[in-house]
Order: sequence, then structure tokens, then C-alpha cells
Amino acid sequence: MRVAICDDDQGCCSRLEGWLKIYRRTQKVRMDIHIFYTVELLLNEIEGGSCYDVIFLDIEFPEGSGVELGHFIRDNMKNEAVQIIYISGKTKYCRHLFALEPLNFHHKPLHRDAIFADLDKVVRRSSEGKQVLKYKEDGIIKWIALRDVMYVKSVDKMLEVMTRDNKRIRIRENLQDLGKKYADYSLCQCHRSHVVNLSYVVRYLDYCLFMENGAEIPVGRRYVEKIKKAWVDYDMEVK
Repeated sequence: MRVAICDDDQGCCSRLEGWLKIYRRTQKVRMDIHIFYTVELLLNEIEGGSCYDVIFLDIEFPEGSGVELGHFIRDNMKNEAVQIIYISGKTKYCRHLFALEPLNFHHKPLHRDAIFADLDKVVRRSSEGKQVLKYKEDGIIKWIALRDVMYVKSVDKMLEVMTRDNKRIRIRENLQDLGKKYADYSLCQCHRSHVVNLSYVVRYLDYCLFMENGAEIPVGRRYVEKIKKAWVDYDMEVK
């Protein structure tokens, strides 16, 4: 879990960081914590490709606004996966936050139990399917929401991820490991060189899956029974 804390109040950042480290240790959660004292610094990191699972974000800054950054994340980047938790010493901004669908809003002074409850919710949601496929590009950690992955195929010792908007992204990952890791999120290995997202399959024959974008994905002989069962289970689930 990558967590960003963005507040020009260094004392508040330090307090939050301390609580997150306690949560990380007691709950045995892998967590990277990043501190930003200006909204501009966090914006630069996000524009540079850095991604975060959770952002604790103050609303008022001498320059810039946490609300504006929230709109940039949701509207410009189309990022619905990051959980934004707003913090402020004032409540007058609450009505401006609804459109951003934050995980929560906390009025200062903050309380550790309330922050821990938010983190519990993030961990629970991540296990319920709001997952992302993370990868590195030019040394920068980036991510793709699993719901946006149409299929993955092995190409030249790399994996090529085809997204629902027909973008191709190269990542370093083991195809078999990927299929096992995300099997609970509609990603299913159907061939030694292909993993598909069943959400984008429109028709299935014994040895071929027909995707929404017109692609035809082969089904290997050893995967036929597995795909039949997965397709029937998925079809019944969505009905």
C-alpha cells in the first residue's frame, strides 16, 4: 500500500506518519509512506506517474487547494481507485467534497482510532476487488485498474497488457503468477501465453474467446475445462 500525506502542518504530518507506522506494524500491512508539505509537490509526483492507494489530503494551502487536486485526480486522470481522505480545521468545505467521493473527511484535531478505521476500510475494499495491477516504467511506479485490463499476452519475455481503451502497456511479470494472483478478479489464464478478463468476453467457443474489441484469444487444450467452468460461473454471477 502506498500512502501519501499532504498537509502544510508538519506536526499533523508527523502525527499521521507515526500512526501509520503503528498500523503497519500491528496489522502487518506492507505500507510505503510519503510526506508532502505542499499540494504542488504531490501534484508533480502524480503527474510524473507516481500512484498512491490512499491520500490524506488537507484542504487549505497557502498556494493551491486539496479540492482542486481532488478534481485533477478524479476528472483529469479519471482515477477512481485512489482513496482520498480529507483533513481540515474547518468544516465549510464539506459540501464541495461530495462530487469527489472521498473515503472520509476528518475535522482536526485528528483521532487515531478514526484513522485506523479508515485504513481498515481500505484494506477490506482492496480485498473485495478494487485492485490495481502495478508496474514500473522508466523507474516510476504506475498502475492499471484491474477492471480496465481486457487481456494480457506474453510477448518477447514481457507481458503486453491490452486495456479497455485499446492501449498496450508492456510490463515485467510472470503470466502464470499473474493469472493465479488475480483469479478472484475475473482474470483467468486461458493459454500458456494469454490471460483474459472475463468481463470483456462476448462469446466463447471451445478453443477461442471473442473479446469486445474484436480480438480472438486462443484457449489452450489444457485450459478448456477450466475456461468452461470459469465462463459458466461468471455468466451465472453477472445474471
